[in-house]
Amino acid sequence: MGKSIPVLLVTGAPGVGKTTLVKEMGEQLFHAGVPHAVVDIDELARVRPAVPDPRVWADLTVANLRVMWPNYEALGVERVILCGIVQSAAIIDAYRSAIPGADLTVVRLRASVDTLHARLQHRGPSSVRAYLLGVTASLDKEIADLDIDDLTVDNDPDQP
Repeated sequence: MGKSIPVLLVTGAPGVGKTTLVKEMGEQLFHAGVPHAVVDIDELARVRPAVPDPRVWADLTVANLRVMWPNYEALGVERVILCGIVQSAAIIDAYRSAIPGADLTVVRLRASVDTLHARLQHRGPSSVRAYLLGVTASLDKEIADLDIDDLTVDNDPDQP
């Protein structure tokens, strides 16, 4: 049996803090001397014109992750942190298959819609901001309804 690779997938709606969290986690691992990779899965299929079919987008994301992994492995990467919006339960197994030996844990960040909207007000460019403001509440519900998370973390300033 191959080596087990701890993989953490952080998901949640736009504005919930996925990127901020995984960048900080990466810094903590770096300072602890732990070889790791941080990958924003949403960026793996960012093409223009946009891919209109979510299945094609997911396939492209997984294919890109699959070809990236041997490069990380060759550098001695021992852990992987992924972040991005997950819109299907099936994609979790696809991410797992892209990294042989992946021991994948899914963490969903959540925050109130008011908090998400407030955070998105500071995103640019304005065309992207308008789009995200229009879809973030429905994406938050869609991700919650998938029930894919091993752990849910509240990332709202109003939470204790």
